Amino acid sequence: LVRRSFFVGRVGRYGSPRYFPVAMIVKTPLATIAAGLLVLALAVASWRRREGLWTALCLLVPPATYFFLATRSSLNLGLRHVFPIYPFIFIGIGWAVARVLADRRDWAVFVAGLLAVAKAGYMPRFWQHTNKHGMATHILLVQALLVTTLSIMFVVLPTVQATYQILSQLTVILYLVMYLLMFAAGIYLRFSQPNRPRPYKIPGGDIGMWLVGGLGFLGSLLALIVSFIPPSQIKVGSPTLYVAILIVLTVLFVAIPFVIFAMRKPHWREADSAFAPFTWEAEGGHPGIPTASATATGSVAAPARPAKAVAANAA
Repeated sequence: LVRRSFFVGRVGRYGSPRYFPVAMIVKTPLATIAAGLLVLALAVASWRRREGLWTALCLLVPPATYFFLATRSSLNLGLRHVFPIYPFIFIGIGWAVARVLADRRDWAVFVAGLLAVAKAGYMPRFWQHTNKHGMATHILLVQALLVTTLSIMFVVLPTVQATYQILSQLTVILYLVMYLLMFAAGIYLRFSQPNRPRPYKIPGGDIGMWLVGGLGFLGSLLALIVSFIPPSQIKVGSPTLYVAILIVLTVLFVAIPFVIFAMRKPHWREADSAFAPFTWEAEGGHPGIPTASATATGSVAAPARPAKAVAANAA
């Protein structure tokens, strides 16, 4: 019994050593290939600097050995026979990302998301906690807990597609809510702070602002409404349940920042926060009160902090 092999238009009794390399290049996503090259680059750097050398060897030697033996095989039966290599690739990608983040702590803290906003006094001090490496551990833990909780829907809903669709739509809806607020704020600020110097102004005066901001707002609103309609090509189970879950989660996630903002306290702000204050905040005004101030945003100094707040931080 002879099993023939096929490779790039050629049929033969023996496999080609180029089969698995070509198959991996063709069938592996480009992003994975690029990340794999990053792993190789960091492995070479580890060899030169003698840092993380053992980890690099553990990630490279087993898959390299397996891959070499696979290329010497006389059978070309599909990419599945080199699947044991891929876990090493993905673990290596995680190791490479960790190495990059370790070298860029400030950027890593920024990626954590909310730390700068928390230190500016817009979130409780619980969210400002960092470990010795400067990572916002409480924020990361809450994010992990939140994602884990949302993943319960994969068990509750009838299909994986339904859960994925709901989570994807929820992401889109939250972005659209942000755009609605952004367009509305742009129109409001044009009229509440007409004299404020701006690096860019939409041409056409008030009409241009209403036209651009209004069309953007209406377009975002239309997209928001459409996002609640269950897709016909995906089995989402009960349409009522689908829409109800989206509405409840949307109201919950939109309400949370407004509640936190309404409950904020002066002592939440870190003394060394570099977060620029709002112009109305620095000038001692209120966001709902129009002002004729012509002071440039970059020229507005942060207001002096209350003595009690400073004492609380010192304690």
